[in-house]
Amino acid sequence: MIRQLFSFIIDNKLLPDNILEEIKDFTRRNREKLIIVERARIIGQYGATSIDLDEAEITVNTAKEVLDLAEKLWRMAI
Repeated sequence: MIRQLFSFIIDNKLLPDNILEEIKDFTRRNREKLIIVERARIIGQYGATSIDLDEAEITVNTAKEVLDLAEKLWRMAI
């Protein structure tokens, strides 16, 4: 979900180039973590299986990183 949102923003050039580069860099650096976050969301929403403690920690920490990035991008855009 997060990766799709970032891709949509990048593909449609919805923000200035410097901000788009920041999003691209973040996505590249955190691709595996973002996949774990998406998996955790699906598990939480549908209860299909469970996630282990390591994945839960990665999910929480990556969610915090996404929020930090959003705050940084917000400040850059203002």
